[in-house]
Amino acid sequence: MADQVIYFVSDTHLGDGSGADRFRYPVQLMSLLGRIETEPGAHLVLLGDFLELWACSLEGVLVRHAPIFDAIGRIAATHPVTYVVGNHDCLPWYYYLNQGLGQVRVVERFTAARDTIVAVHGHQYDPLNQVTVTPDGHVKAPWAKKLVQVIGFIERAGDGLLLQRVKAVLERESPGERNYPEGESIYEDAARALMRSGARSVVMGHTHHPLTRRYGNRVYVNTGSWVWDRYPPTYGRLAGGRLELLNGNTHQPFEAS
Repeated sequence: MADQVIYFVSDTHLGDGSGADRFRYPVQLMSLLGRIETEPGAHLVLLGDFLELWACSLEGVLVRHAPIFDAIGRIAATHPVTYVVGNHDCLPWYYYLNQGLGQVRVVERFTAARDTIVAVHGHQYDPLNQVTVTPDGHVKAPWAKKLVQVIGFIERAGDGLLLQRVKAVLERESPGERNYPEGESIYEDAARALMRSGARSVVMGHTHHPLTRRYGNRVYVNTGSWVWDRYPPTYGRLAGGRLELLNGNTHQPFEAS
């Protein structure tokens, strides 16, 4: 574990360049990918909702952010890359679980160091965003997908007043937006449950709220997001057996104000 270097990047929500594209930090992400590419042995974990596939088409995303995918392809040619599926990118990636997509491994749960490092996107613990797989293997996206699709349509139409009203409903109803972490503990509770099962380092995304919690020699990190101005873009890095949350602007430890 002490020799492993693992980067965790989540919730970039890469879109198609329309009003539904929430990704804000292309320069910083390219800088981070460049760092990873030049670091021998580093493992890149894309921790869910890397793509915005609820409000945007996969084709549009690939065309809009081609330089980012080129950079990830270069990393995958020489480094391990794992794609952890989230809720906004559950389709089509849930159909590729535990398979290789080219040189990228697709999983729902990432583990390393004999399961002492555990990373999941986090939507599994959100009652509004759980993905259902039927007995015959059909993947059913969360009901919240329809709301996001409506928001994407309104954003493209440019109706600011209606968009404001719909987003107000979303913020009231989404567990990830109600003043977490002060008002919500479901993700931290889930992290502690994973620790009781043997994990020493737990990483999640989903909430968009960057966070570090330490419990003795165990740590939970939420990797935040790359989509808004409330916080800078953030990511997790495990090196020398230590898991840290870093600021994507400075690549220094992130300190919540």
